[in-house]
Amino acid sequence: MLKKEVLLTKRNISIILLIVMLPLVFGQIAGSFRTSLPKDTPILIVAKNDEVTQDDMDYVEGWTTLFSEPVIGVNEADGIYKLQREEAYLLFVVPPNVTQTMAGEGEFEIYVDNSFVPVEKVSEYVVHNVEIYFTTTSFKGSDIVLKRINDRKSMPEYMLPGFIMLMTCLMALTILPYSMGNERNVIRRLKIERTFGSMVAAKMLFFVLLVIVQLLLLRWSESIIQLETGFIDLDTFIIVLLTMIYLSAISLSITFLTKFSTTGNLINTLILFLILLFSGTFYPVGFFPIYLQKMALMLPSYYSMVMLRGAMLKNVDMSIYNDWMTGIVLLTIITLIILVFSVKKFRDV
Repeated sequence: MLKKEVLLTKRNISIILLIVMLPLVFGQIAGSFRTSLPKDTPILIVAKNDEVTQDDMDYVEGWTTLFSEPVIGVNEADGIYKLQREEAYLLFVVPPNVTQTMAGEGEFEIYVDNSFVPVEKVSEYVVHNVEIYFTTTSFKGSDIVLKRINDRKSMPEYMLPGFIMLMTCLMALTILPYSMGNERNVIRRLKIERTFGSMVAAKMLFFVLLVIVQLLLLRWSESIIQLETGFIDLDTFIIVLLTMIYLSAISLSITFLTKFSTTGNLINTLILFLILLFSGTFYPVGFFPIYLQKMALMLPSYYSMVMLRGAMLKNVDMSIYNDWMTGIVLLTIITLIILVFSVKKFRDV
């Protein structure tokens, strides 16, 4: 009997992925907690003005590699733009003459996003480390100033967008395909009728409406728990609904292409775990090892999550996410086309 279970498991790649990947990924993520600021945290370095030399930039970039993966940016405005998009977690603005002993001019500025609570919590630690470094090296001429963008948020307020993403993913990737699977006998009878496609569309629309109801309930509970996120705006609705639609289309396509098999359920579960682990739902992606960060950037749900936080927590013009929003809209259209193809193929079998 044991041999039979081993053979069955070997034939199902999704089970193997769940068994092998989850503990490995957890170990890598847990390892990032060893330091107050994980080693691969994205830090952007920009020059304060035209008087800053390449030697100044190279000098700062050199010592920041001790605790991050620094990148040289264009200017201060571009750096703040990247902070709002979570492409950088900290912004270092370098004043002139940092390489000259006792000759630093002006302020060495460190920007942090106040609404990005996990990063904001470690920003004081970063400033402290920079101060220690400066006092033990030649650069002592400038003040170190921590500048904050966006309003400060509590941990519950920060976690609320992640909770909404969690609800959306559970609805799209587990509850919806499970509900569809419960009606497989009815579906088989409807396969030869024109109402089959309409039934699938109605089922999907019903669950999309359930997500809207959840948002409205959260908006009502916001006043009770006294969270000041103001999340129930048009931008939030658009992001959540698009995410719900493309995830639902993906899960239903898998369900129909695998003919309601256990394999389809496991694939949807695997996608759910990947999204929750690598989309920055609660834990910042930039705190992961660099290769896991690259994996996260391949997931459309990561961009949905960043835009959702932007809409709910940041004082930002949502037009800065236009390129990502365009991509999400195109993805939604493509997944719906794939769903239509999957339904047609299932009906024709």
